[in-house]
Parts: sequence; structure tokens; C-alpha cells
Amino acid sequence: MAVVCVRLSRLRVELCSNARRDFTSESGGWDCGTIGKRSIRKEGAYYDMVYEGSTDQPYTTARWSSGLARNKDLLAWEKYPRPVLPQTRSGMGYDCPEWVETPDDRLHIYFRNHTGSASRATLVRTSG
Repeated sequence: MAVVCVRLSRLRVELCSNARRDFTSESGGWDCGTIGKRSIRKEGAYYDMVYEGSTDQPYTTARWSSGLARNKDLLAWEKYPRPVLPQTRSGMGYDCPEWVETPDDRLHIYFRNHTGSASRATLVRTSG
């Protein structure tokens, strides 16, 4: 596979990409059908990602949710094995996740719930 890179500098843009790493789950996994919108943030030595995923398509019957993954190099992601938000019964929802850290040092995931409205989940930081 060809190596292509993206570098943004003053007035010059070069495209760059590494060998693709497969991120979807095996058949039957909660995110085996689609990996979509994601939000990445860095804390300490790790990058944390919240991402939307679904079971096998079609979209109208797939079960959607959002999950977490982390790594140190932005390539080899270690996924949390289950979604961190509820799954829809069918159709889209619990998707479009975005990290938001508030001034009180709380970390939230904002997302679209099963009715299409915006919702928020607050994460609890633990040590170790």
C-alpha cells in the first residue's frame, strides 16, 4: 500500500496517509457494520477517541451507538469492548459523539439520542 502524508504548513498542503488499520469489529459485533463520526482528544501520553458505530446495514434496521478507543500513536487503536451509550433498537441514534471538556474539568460526550435530540453523558475520571 502506498504511503501518503498530510502536512499543513503556511501555504502548502501535502497529503499523507499510512497503511490503513482495520478498525471494525468482526461480524456480529456492535460496530461491525459502520464506523462513522469520531472525536479525538489527547490526555497525557494517550489519545482517546469516541466514535459512532452500528451493526450490519441497512441503516434503517442497524443498531447504532458510540464507543471508546485509545492509543499512543493514532494508528493502533485499542477499543473498549462494548458501546458506552445505549444502542438503538433499529435506526440511527446515540451517535454523532463529540468530546467537550468544561471549565470545571469535567469530560462529557455530547451525542444525538434515539429521538434525534442532543444529549450529554459525563465521564468519570479514575486514576491508574
